[in-house]
Amino acid sequence: AMYFKGFAHVGVHIHIMQALAWLMAAIFIYAYFGPYRRLCRANSDSDPTLGLAQLAQIRTAVTANLHMGIILVIVAASGRYWA
Repeated sequence: AMYFKGFAHVGVHIHIMQALAWLMAAIFIYAYFGPYRRLCRANSDSDPTLGLAQLAQIRTAVTANLHMGIILVIVAASGRYWA
């Protein structure tokens, strides 16, 4: 088995992937505990205006996560070829 002795001895692509993963997780947590909860509340209160605003925020968060996920896959697939 290979042992890298911590993150100090891995390639920069691993650091990029780790950073993107943490950022994507933070965006998901924000979307779940912020706009999604407000969307559920707006739905139970029958407030379509608030609900649409929350859906727009969720859509923005999901779009950001999608783009970061694509970048993450590219970094993961090409990282072994970096010098």
